[in-house]
Amino acid sequence: MAEVMVLCPVCGLEFAVPEGKGEGDVVECPYCHVELVLRLEDGKLVAEEA
Repeated sequence: MAEVMVLCPVCGLEFAVPEGKGEGDVVECPYCHVELVLRLEDGKLVAEEA
């Protein structure tokens, strides 16, 4: 399975979603360490500030 990439809305870093994480889960940007919630937008996973 290919890595799913999301863009941090705070610092702009594109990073891989950790394995096993999906819509509704909270992840942390590996660069600026802000907490982000994953959600689906037009069928694609995106990250937004928690």
